[in-house]
Amino acid sequence: NPRGIHHELWVHAVGCRKFFNITRNTVSYEILETYRMGEQPRFTAEH
Repeated sequence: NPRGIHHELWVHAVGCRKFFNITRNTVSYEILETYRMGEQPRFTAEH
């Protein structure tokens, strides 16, 4: 993964089995937001 803010597709495999998007910082491991499929992220690399 690139260093910094990265958008990823995750699946809640153990629970509801739904897919969702997540934005996280790969340096600090901080999760910045989650958002539904088809939605746009609020955070970008410039943010």
